Amino acid sequence: MIIDEAHNVAPAGRKTYVKDSDRTKAVREIVEHCEHRLFLTATPHNGYTESFTALLELLDPLRFSRGPEVKKEHVKTVMVRRLKDDIEDALGRKRFTTRKVIPLDVGELKEDEKRIHEYFEEYKSSRLNKVRGSELFPIKFTFTLLKKRILSSPLAFARSIETHINNLTKQKGEEFQGDLSLVKRLHASSLDDWDNDDEKAQREEDVIQESSKFFTYLTDRERWLLEQLQMLAQKRESQPDEKMNALLSWIEEKICPEGKWNNERPLIFTEYKDTLEYIENVFLNKGWKDRIIKLYGGMGGGEREEVKAAFQSSPEENSIRILIATDAASEGLNLQNYCRYLIHYEIP
Repeated sequence: MIIDEAHNVAPAGRKTYVKDSDRTKAVREIVEHCEHRLFLTATPHNGYTESFTALLELLDPLRFSRGPEVKKEHVKTVMVRRLKDDIEDALGRKRFTTRKVIPLDVGELKEDEKRIHEYFEEYKSSRLNKVRGSELFPIKFTFTLLKKRILSSPLAFARSIETHINNLTKQKGEEFQGDLSLVKRLHASSLDDWDNDDEKAQREEDVIQESSKFFTYLTDRERWLLEQLQMLAQKRESQPDEKMNALLSWIEEKICPEGKWNNERPLIFTEYKDTLEYIENVFLNKGWKDRIIKLYGGMGGGEREEVKAAFQSSPEENSIRILIATDAASEGLNLQNYCRYLIHYEIP
């Protein structure tokens, strides 16, 4: 049995919880009929030991069993790592150039951006100080998702904070209608890999919607903070923030110096389709319609191939310069014909 992209058959990992996916179950049924097994992957470990050991158990059940511990000396007997730095041609020359990771520094935040962070932190602290017991998990998770959205883009946050507000307890004394088991199931599935960005976005909206039902009636100050957050988010949802300004400055320096496009091609990754839409809108407002193209999970196969062909064609023959993509769209694609710059738009 030979499995490519073998990390996709590992169970979804959590600190205290491992759930077999349908892929895991299917491979578990088949693998016992195969004496020889070869698993190929560039990302064998998702950070959760229980998930990693479950993958190793599929590979070699005599040496490994799923659990919270793994012996490194046993892993060395079954794992062969080949790095790009190890690969040479017949004359001993490196086949791949060395990757350089360079952070793009974000400048001083605008006043509106500062206030969004300040109001959010005050709202979060106020709510968490009141929470105990079973309500803690969904409320903390709500704030984690909202914080990631703030750091991603104004549009992503504007849409998420609206969902949060619309699902809060409306009347004083009204009991929340949250379902903790449902929130935990949604939480687990939201952390899985998704190949369709629309489905991923819907699942994360479902998580915020259900988790927000655990918030008891808000104080006047908390309601004011939420009103301010929603107002500021809507005001800024189509405007370049300081993170976007850093990206625009980089593009104008490296790709379009003095207003003239050169033959370089950057690839910009984002986690959220909302943020992809935000980046696209800013670029369109800059008049770059003929220079950009996008790729996201859920596009049809023919459409994906058209995007790939355009980005892989010679810059002398095609005006496209910038590809905006989500992580869900990236797996298994070679986009390096004319591209040496990759920008990850999220905070790493």
